[in-house]
Amino acid sequence: MLTFTPAAFATHLQKIQKTIEDRSRANLNILGAAVAEDARQSIGTYQQAIGPYTAWTQLAASTLYNKAKSGLGKNGNPDTPLYATGAMAASIEYKVPNAQQAHVGSDDETLIWMEEGTTKMPPRPVLGPAALRTVPKFTGMFGRSIAAVIAGADGRANVYVNSTYVSAHTRSSGTRVSGHWRKKSR
Repeated sequence: MLTFTPAAFATHLQKIQKTIEDRSRANLNILGAAVAEDARQSIGTYQQAIGPYTAWTQLAASTLYNKAKSGLGKNGNPDTPLYATGAMAASIEYKVPNAQQAHVGSDDETLIWMEEGTTKMPPRPVLGPAALRTVPKFTGMFGRSIAAVIAGADGRANVYVNSTYVSAHTRSSGTRVSGHWRKKSR
């Protein structure tokens, strides 16, 4: 087990800061892609309530009629909320501007109306619910990957991350993250 004084640990963190930032950015790219994909997949399917977001209501009969008449809907099915041609789902993207943030969104202004609702249509949020469904699946893995960076590659270290005890095992050929051994990139 590696043991540090507070000053030595601070020095160690300064030395590995770039590696931590690179790992954090890589983790956020994984998370951004997963949230964006969840949001894309939720378009066209009725969504259940999650967190502060209510369940989607059924499409109005007039909406179903108009979509059917125009041949709109996922695979020709008009009862696919928010889905007409697939363009809105395809417009959802993610960006990672730095090692602390991932942004998921769209440049399609229609998505704003769908998220918030209008006077004639109830809200059918996509982005917030996608984040609430997706983020918890990755937090443990990301904590372990950062702990592995802090531990280094030359032994075994026990590290506290966000007051949660994490054991990070390392070996010279790679770092164990989420049960898989990955070669270190140099």
